Amino acid sequence: MTSISNDNIETLLSKIRSLYKHHNRSSEPMDDEELPVVPVTPLEETLSFRIGGSILPYLGQGWGAPEGDIIWSTAAECYLILRLAPAKGDLIVRFTGEYLRTKELPITPIELWLNNRIIGSWDEHHQGELSTLVFQDQIPASRILRLVFKFKSPRSPKELGISDDVRLLGYAFKSMQIKEII
Repeated sequence: MTSISNDNIETLLSKIRSLYKHHNRSSEPMDDEELPVVPVTPLEETLSFRIGGSILPYLGQGWGAPEGDIIWSTAAECYLILRLAPAKGDLIVRFTGEYLRTKELPITPIELWLNNRIIGSWDEHHQGELSTLVFQDQIPASRILRLVFKFKSPRSPKELGISDDVRLLGYAFKSMQIKEII
């Protein structure tokens, strides 16, 4: 296990605070309790959202508990905090999972924001994985990324008459992978 000194933690927190000084207008700024010290996010490796999955250290607010091999988004917004491994090229970020679907309900539109900039959006015409590009000029020197998923109209299964589940569900995430484009 690697230990981190208090000086290193304070330096990291200071850098993160400066990155999020002009935080997304629809989200509350992160306070000290919300700033996790996360491990380096590996490139080329698939991180899973399952029970005990490798994505768990990176989860911020807006996520449900792991259920089998998925984790549902359970709010209008959910986020991940990542500390990227060094890369020379641009990146592709891919998420696999499933939308909450019924015959009456179109797929909930999703936006993906990176450090206050929209980098991807998917609507009812999209099927399958969520993937987008992250360009090197979008990655801060600290390599700390805050990926925020915004769901336009999450609904609860209870509201839809599917079950008694009252959580607002948007997308059931299964895996994430970040690949370098060389």
